[in-house]
Amino acid sequence: MKGPLAKAAGVTYLEEGLNTFTLKNGATFTIYTSPYTPEFCDWGFPYARNEDRFNPTQHVASDVKCIAKNPVPDFPGIDIMMTHGPPEDILDWTYNGANVGCRALMRAVSRARPLLYCFGHIHEACGAKMVTWKDDKTKIGADAIENQTSMPNAYSGPSKWPVKFGKETLMVNASIVNLKYKPTNAPWLVELDLRRGT
Repeated sequence: MKGPLAKAAGVTYLEEGLNTFTLKNGATFTIYTSPYTPEFCDWGFPYARNEDRFNPTQHVASDVKCIAKNPVPDFPGIDIMMTHGPPEDILDWTYNGANVGCRALMRAVSRARPLLYCFGHIHEACGAKMVTWKDDKTKIGADAIENQTSMPNAYSGPSKWPVKFGKETLMVNASIVNLKYKPTNAPWLVELDLRRGT
């Protein structure tokens, strides 16, 4: 997916790290992407739960080992964040009631405060939440959250709820399939106010 045929088709394979894009209308955005997720059933791109690949050393929890090669930048470094799995305690509940999201991702997204954070992996937790951040940017992880509001996925009309950059993040578990890998969940269409390129 990275060769000349992909390029000719307009496909950009996003590896872990930062990418900046300029749209035809002149708007630009920077996205952080990562396929890595906590170890699960011997699947690809694993890391151990006691490892943090998303935060620089000074922001890693004391009981966790830093393995970051491409850490998520601090606010205002990214507009969008996209990872395979969810952050801890945000749309990460499983059918048996366990929350299986990643604490390191929660610490990273709270530092970055992007407009949109899209993930999947936990199919049964498909949905969206608007997370409002506390004004104190020294707080990270769950301590940085002021409020969470569930957002509907409705196509009858737009929500007209603009996301406030640095104050709010729309977090979307965009899993399309259910637990039996059947495509039962509707896709999400999100419109963001992006900055204009220079």
